[in-house]
Amino acid sequence: MQMKKLHNPSNVDVTDYSIAEATFDSNGAMILDKQGNPVTTNQTLEWNLKSGETLEFPAYVADYLKKIYDFLEVVSTIVETPKEVIGEVPVATKTEGQVICRGCQKEFKSPTAVAMHMAHHHPELL
Repeated sequence: MQMKKLHNPSNVDVTDYSIAEATFDSNGAMILDKQGNPVTTNQTLEWNLKSGETLEFPAYVADYLKKIYDFLEVVSTIVETPKEVIGEVPVATKTEGQVICRGCQKEFKSPTAVAMHMAHHHPELL
């Protein structure tokens, strides 16, 4: 999944901005419908970027926030590739159809959902 770092140089906080969660295929590419719009998981995530903060967001979220708040600055773009490291503690576990965040034990329906949650709420664990 492609990620982007956004910086908020203004004195305006962007808080609780709701964006529908997109679905991704196994290669990390966003799944689009016939009209070219993202297929969503029917979940909505809330995003925050306070004054002076720089945070990492999924690229589609960063692009949308940048379109709404033109004062936001894209600091960098990161293309994440799945990695398997022996001995590393995973950031999520899967239990009975649920993916559980290692940071706060919140349950999600998909690995994509927990990845976006982690990027927003627990970037230090990534």
